[in-house]
Amino acid sequence: MALSEWVTDDDICAQLRLQFDYDEMWDMDFKTVFSHVIDRGEDLYLELRGRKFSIDKITGAVTEVNQ
Repeated sequence: MALSEWVTDDDICAQLRLQFDYDEMWDMDFKTVFSHVIDRGEDLYLELRGRKFSIDKITGAVTEVNQ
């Protein structure tokens, strides 16, 4: 099952990858952490490597949050 009906999982992976340094962006299969994504209604939430991310369900844009 896809994370969002509006954006592909591959697009979300690409957006997540951009949140990390070059050395880190290629050492993980981001799809393996999708089981940890929490649907908060307006967005998706993911804690990864000690960081917290909000994922827009419609655009797939990923932003780091301090929640």
